[in-house]
Amino acid sequence: MSTSYYIDLGFDVNAAPISNNNSMVEFTANGEVLYPLQLALVDHTHGDVPAWFTHFVYKERGTQDKLRFRIFDISSGINPTSSPGAASGWTPTDITVFSIMPDGGASAWPFSSANGGSVLQSYPSALSYGPTSLGTPSQVTSPVYGSQQSCWYIGQSSSNHEGLYFRFDTDGQFELSLSLTVQSPDGTEQRLFMADPRMYVGPNSWP
Repeated sequence: MSTSYYIDLGFDVNAAPISNNNSMVEFTANGEVLYPLQLALVDHTHGDVPAWFTHFVYKERGTQDKLRFRIFDISSGINPTSSPGAASGWTPTDITVFSIMPDGGASAWPFSSANGGSVLQSYPSALSYGPTSLGTPSQVTSPVYGSQQSCWYIGQSSSNHEGLYFRFDTDGQFELSLSLTVQSPDGTEQRLFMADPRMYVGPNSWP
């Protein structure tokens, strides 16, 4: 049985910039100020519970695990109540997912796109979405970030509320570097948030 996952990304506009940046993504070497992007993996199939980036199932098992990306505004902190969390007013304008093999390996892309997603094969392999692909925020509860937080889905549309999903197509270890740009309410400032998890895809699912 395949499992559906969310990668829940959280941006906090009150966070301090990253110091002594060691980001794996080469384009950040231009000296641009980076902010920490919070990241959590959620097992949606089994009740929206926290999960781990170890041994996703890919196609050789005959069933492929499925992945969606969600973006949360967590600037007001984790919301423990059932009422909507206070949004900062900042909005995502661009998200890019990079994938490279670790330890200096060749460029690689572990996903096959589904329901209309486009994959850009470049070096490093990248998937980019702009504001028209992020839809409008809705109030969503995350097991990590709390209740009723402002949330955007990649590839969201009126006919596809939860956005695009991707299946795992290749096994191995991947550095899944994520870049998220958010814009201030008045449009005069942008900030770049980054996260660099290592993801494992293999023929054996994690128990």
